Amino acid sequence: MLQAAATQYQYNAVFVASANRGLVPLAPVLQSAADAVTTRRQRENEERALLYVSLTRARKLAFVFGYGQMSEWF
Repeated sequence: MLQAAATQYQYNAVFVASANRGLVPLAPVLQSAADAVTTRRQRENEERALLYVSLTRARKLAFVFGYGQMSEWF
């Protein structure tokens, strides 16, 4: 199930795969340096929100898997 669709459900165990930096793939077009800062904040906010929703669906267990550089939210 997609993370965004899971807001109304709860499960005994939740698995979050690929919990590395850049969990949410975004492909913005940057127009200026200010856009780069705004885009980074938006990406971080969306990544944090998706992680929150995913992990709060677990009643008992939450498993987080990743590779490479982990997200700064762990």
